Amino acid sequence: MDVRTFLLWITALALIAINIVGISLMAPAGKGGRAVDYTDLVSIILTAVAVILAALAIGVGLIAIWGYKQIVEHARSSAEAKAGEIAADRLESYLKSDVFKSLAKQAVKDIAAERGFRGLTGRDDGGTGSMEGGTDDDGGGEGGFEPRQP
Repeated sequence: MDVRTFLLWITALALIAINIVGISLMAPAGKGGRAVDYTDLVSIILTAVAVILAALAIGVGLIAIWGYKQIVEHARSSAEAKAGEIAADRLESYLKSDVFKSLAKQAVKDIAAERGFRGLTGRDDGGTGSMEGGTDDDGGGEGGFEPRQP
């Protein structure tokens, strides 16, 4: 239920309450009854207004709670989206930076040294490790390269 519908219901209930009070007050005094004087009328009307305002306050409170939850939810989703966007941009710029490239090269060198990998030697280049200009003339092996022996 939206705010407009809620206010329409409150207004309708207030009008019904005022009409019921007005009809009962305008009825002529019957046998043994007494007519309502103005002090009683004012008391009844003020009580009706107080009840209507209390219902309206409860409604406004419920709408405020609902609105607060919506604001928190929207703020959270917006923050998550923006954080993901910023993280992606920063990660991309870091991966393209010279700092990352030098750290990655050093990590590869460290892992290669740790595992005993000394490079590749071409069969036709005299063991210099160059991959250019060599062909696989002996017909054996795949690709013409094999690891150097320590």
